[in-house]
Amino acid sequence: MGPMVLKWLPVAGLVPLLIAHAVFAYKEIFDWENSATKILGMSDADARAAAGVGRNQGYSNAALAAGAAWGMAAPWLQGPEWVRPLATFFGTWAVLASVVGYATFEKTGFLVKQGLPGLIAVIAAWLPAIADR
Repeated sequence: MGPMVLKWLPVAGLVPLLIAHAVFAYKEIFDWENSATKILGMSDADARAAAGVGRNQGYSNAALAAGAAWGMAAPWLQGPEWVRPLATFFGTWAVLASVVGYATFEKTGFLVKQGLPGLIAVIAAWLPAIADR
């Protein structure tokens, strides 16, 4: 890989994390009952009862999306050295959240739709450091 690709790979790796978690945040904060019944298979009554928990999950996903946005803006705001720690932290958070989601609901979609963007962010953050060796 060329030096320019390696320089911007950590930032690009945050794009899937930002998009995925912004969508999750929207669905959980503003469309919980519909999402819970269609995606998680909850009854309407259970979805209504769990709406507060769903919104809380949504705010967590909003924080992940905001963290990814921060990591993407870091080269201009704070310097390029900030991207790797931010991508590692928020990417790892997403991977761990996907494992908890899978363990809770036993749906592999959590691992793919939530964990994979997090894993991409972490790998993209560390690949330039590994390639420099």
